[in-house]
Parts: sequence; structure tokens; C-alpha cells
Amino acid sequence: MLVSLIIIFPMIGTFWYSLLNPAKAYNVKQQAFKSNHDALLSACRQMLINKVKYRNDWEGNPDLTEGEKVIDALKGITPDIPKPIRELKPKYIILRENKVEIHLSGPYSQHIQGFKDGITGNGSIMLTNGLWYVRN
Repeated sequence: MLVSLIIIFPMIGTFWYSLLNPAKAYNVKQQAFKSNHDALLSACRQMLINKVKYRNDWEGNPDLTEGEKVIDALKGITPDIPKPIRELKPKYIILRENKVEIHLSGPYSQHIQGFKDGITGNGSIMLTNGLWYVRN
């Protein structure tokens, strides 16, 4: 019984939060759409070039492949993160082999993907060539 409650209550809370707070998701999405997309893509590509200098807050996480890093906002988004990315107030940033994922706050899973130069990429809505908004 206790295990059921532990599993069900967080799901119910997330469900009600998303129903009662759709404005949060909309505001986060609008902030992403109003950002300077060229500057944001350039910042993503700069992070990929300098990936070795960034910390990895999820060291040993089995969901990450070798060479991937996560910068978690709970541990601080430091000034070495490019300003266009910091301005989005991400929950966390994933540095993958060919892209940077900027995960945003809100009741829905949403992030921006900035791809390495020469890769068009994919997602839900293209912001510019190589930069995509994704909502799961």
C-alpha cells in the first residue's frame, strides 16, 4: 500500500500541476522563441568546441555515453556557460557528441537542441538551421 502511494502521488501531482499551470510551459516556450537564435546556436557550438572545460554533474550516470556531460542547475549555472544559454534559466544542460540540449523548466518535457556545425538536426520546431525546440 505504501509503495503504491509513493508511486501514485508524484504522478498525480505532476498531472495536476500541468493542468493548473499551463502558463508556465507557455512562458518558457515563448522565452525560447524570443531569444536570439543565432547567438544561442553559436553559444551551443562554442560549448561543444570547449566541452572538456565544463564539469560533469552526473558523473557515472548510465544514461550518458562516454564523453557526454551534464551541467545541473541545482549545482549552479556558472558564468563560464555562455550568456544566451544562461538567460534561458535551464534546469540542466547536456553536452552530447554532436549537440547541446538545453532542458527548460515547466510542467512538460521541453528543451532546445543546438547541433554541431554542418548538422541540420531535428526536433519539433526549427528555430534556425541547426537549432530546434523539442517538446516530448
